[in-house]
Amino acid sequence: MTVAAVEALELSQLLGSLLASVVEAQAASARATVDFVESVGFEPGTDGERMRTVRLRYRKKDENSIPADFEVEVPLLALVNVPSLAVKQARLTFSYQVVRATAVEAQPAPAALPLATRLAPATLTGFLRPPPSPTPAPSRSTTSVDLDVTLEQQELPIGVERLFDLAELGMLEGELKRYVGNTNTLEVHDRADENPNCQLPEIKPEHRRVYATLEQAKADRPHDNCHWCLGSSTR
Repeated sequence: MTVAAVEALELSQLLGSLLASVVEAQAASARATVDFVESVGFEPGTDGERMRTVRLRYRKKDENSIPADFEVEVPLLALVNVPSLAVKQARLTFSYQVVRATAVEAQPAPAALPLATRLAPATLTGFLRPPPSPTPAPSRSTTSVDLDVTLEQQELPIGVERLFDLAELGMLEGELKRYVGNTNTLEVHDRADENPNCQLPEIKPEHRRVYATLEQAKADRPHDNCHWCLGSSTR
């Protein structure tokens, strides 16, 4: 790093600033994990935040060994790896040129710690020693700090593990029923003849109801036929 001027620093200031940078990097990593969980794992709902899920549709044999369509709803957090990096080791390497050493008067220690009175702390002030250069700059000084950082994927906090447990319990599998009712618009749709204009994925979970037959949908609520998939809409 090229700097215009280098001032003498206390060794505690130098080490403190370097170590604080490592701590701030760890804090930024933790905030990134929180942001990831909030942005990927949750979405706004009518009654607050709700877990974001994806629906997968597939065919398999039912309990009567007859091929049938099934649908499973899986929390998105259960399908991705949550980034959670931690600084496992940070190694600082630099040369420090002491230009002043000032003794600090030791404070009297409590009677329970008699050995502490023997400690005579001192304040060291100096410069980072610049690396050797065959052609020194006439008006600028250069200095360097080597920082070797080892990162690791840390174990998930217990709260996130609990969240994953809830996500696993939230995996719902069921036989895919043919008709989908929208309690908000009071329309019923036919999956067997689905049209892109039906916009079934846009129906919010709290407004979605499924039925095996059209008669069940009509009996449950005054659903009107969707114009695109069922036709005969009365609207």
